[in-house]
Amino acid sequence: FDKMGLTDTRFDDKFVMAFGFEGEAGDAAIESSANDLMKLALVALRRGRLANGAHLISESNWNRWAIPNLLPGGKLSKDLVSWDKNAATWDNFNVAHMKESIMKQHGDYGWNYFGGVFRDSKEVGWCGFFSSCLRVSYEHDIAFAMTQQDVADLKKSKQYVTDHFFEMAASLRCTSQGTTCSRSAEVLCEQGGKDYRWTDICPIKTTRGKAWHTDTSLDWDFHTCYVPACHR
Repeated sequence: FDKMGLTDTRFDDKFVMAFGFEGEAGDAAIESSANDLMKLALVALRRGRLANGAHLISESNWNRWAIPNLLPGGKLSKDLVSWDKNAATWDNFNVAHMKESIMKQHGDYGWNYFGGVFRDSKEVGWCGFFSSCLRVSYEHDIAFAMTQQDVADLKKSKQYVTDHFFEMAASLRCTSQGTTCSRSAEVLCEQGGKDYRWTDICPIKTTRGKAWHTDTSLDWDFHTCYVPACHR
């Protein structure tokens, strides 16, 4: 945690028994923030490198244990997610096969020592029990983090990320450069159909409105965009 500069990530005992009383749920007891998740996502995108260029994990090791599907026989999550009991007991709270349905909410995927493996290892990441997600696309050179508290994922956000991550990445790409990639990834400001060096006056986000506040939308004539690195 210290080397990545995580400040909001910690274990919270109030979630330890979130899956019943048959054992402690260490993963469900982790609390974090969007900022910390994005720091971790960027380390994954850089294949083990920190923001300062130092290697937290060597790229060769990252490529061995954090990219491929390491499940036995190349199986996917749908082949392995099942519980013996369908009941509400202190040891096993699994009404109407709730556990299986939650684990399958964002599609079929492989697994390794970092998380889920999607689209033949072109993407890696995971979603937590409360439906916060981290996703990295090596194909599009982009990282994504989403935070929410919605165990049932009633909005179907996890499945949306799985189905539309390509379109989400494409919407952030610079379109006026005349090139699809560069020697190294770049963040630029697109204004009036031209790309300029990015400064902090360039809009970097949109927001969902609440109560009397309205949504802010992407301004296609003035916004931050990126050019992915060319794949070797």
